Amino acid sequence: MQEEERFWLARSMALVRQVNGGWWIQRWLQIGMPMCLVVACALLLARSRGWEPSSVGREEALIPVVTVLLLLLMISFLAWLTARKKFISRDEGMVRLEVKLGLRGALSSAQAGVGKWPAVRAVGEVEAARFRWRLARVALPGLIAVLVLGASLAVPLGSTPVVAASAEEPAAWSQMEDWLETLEEEKIVDSESAADVQQQIDELRERPEKDWFSHRSLEAGDSLKESLAQTITAMGQDLEMAEQALASLEAAGGGAAIESLREGLAQQYQEAAESLKASSLKLDPNLLQQLAEIDPSQLQQLDLKALKELRERLRKSSGT
Repeated sequence: MQEEERFWLARSMALVRQVNGGWWIQRWLQIGMPMCLVVACALLLARSRGWEPSSVGREEALIPVVTVLLLLLMISFLAWLTARKKFISRDEGMVRLEVKLGLRGALSSAQAGVGKWPAVRAVGEVEAARFRWRLARVALPGLIAVLVLGASLAVPLGSTPVVAASAEEPAAWSQMEDWLETLEEEKIVDSESAADVQQQIDELRERPEKDWFSHRSLEAGDSLKESLAQTITAMGQDLEMAEQALASLEAAGGGAAIESLREGLAQQYQEAAESLKASSLKLDPNLLQQLAEIDPSQLQQLDLKALKELRERLRKSSGT
């Protein structure tokens, strides 16, 4: 390939890239500007309802980043799809150079193998045949879009009813505290064990108020509430099982009782007592000691009054 041919082919392709790129940028701005405004409105709406970029974790922050990248790719594809019908070919680029430089079809003829390629010209002279960028028309809409998006994240919002309501703590916290207070008043759980759960609630409450209703905070509170509810339910079932086993053993009597039945009830009581002892929410020390002192195999030798009081306490405790 001759030097002249390489020169003119390169100049024509540069012109083609400029023209096609200009059409693509124009369509990108026509599509992207409205979408950027929509995204900015969505961000303002989310912030007005309590969401803030600083309130999410690193993994959660990737979601809007990936969403924006996918949105940009979609806009770029749509811009190319709608602008390509106005794209020019290399031959059309040569015609543009011929018209602007007064070459009278010399480039097209040389490309067709009819004539010779014109002599190489100064780059500055050939560049004059290209289109001129109007930077203000190209850069200004993009700059406005960036500023609008930045403002939707940075501009402080005034206090709204939703933001004011966020000062109220999640209902799960106070509900758990009510459970613990009831259990302590009835002398069912150990105060130190209840204090450990209260400390976990206080740790949630010590977080900044703006983060109380974040996804991470609500998830932690719900998880703690669910765990506490399961523990209390299991404790109530074990207390009820122990009370029923004692009642059945007491009603069975002495020699009239079937030995295998007595052994089964005694085993049931022991399992309930062991489960209560291993619970993460510890029983009241006095109640736990009373359970430990009971030997189901020696039930007839126990103080009937004390046994009745223990059964009554277990029955009331299992109903909490």
